[in-house]
Amino acid sequence: MRKAMHEKRLGKQARLLETSAPPDTAFLQILQVHPLSPGLKAYFDQAEKVVLVENNASGQLGDRLKLALDVVVHERILKCNGEPFSIEGIDERLGEVLA
Repeated sequence: MRKAMHEKRLGKQARLLETSAPPDTAFLQILQVHPLSPGLKAYFDQAEKVVLVENNASGQLGDRLKLALDVVVHERILKCNGEPFSIEGIDERLGEVLA
């Protein structure tokens, strides 16, 4: 049951991203924040605009990226109440910052 719910959510997420994200949009999830791999810099160097989505009030990951890799974060989508982001919420905010 839980697996089916997860697959349904992933399908919904993929459909939203297919319809609303510009075709040249990429997604990068950083699983290890310390130490940050120097190889990550190559991904960020390819980006025209970096949008950080983080469940943290101050955007500490963005600060860490700047200090460790000299990555400029252009926009931050932050949430600080401990609840996960909703797919619709991220879709709406990305639409605003990528417009």
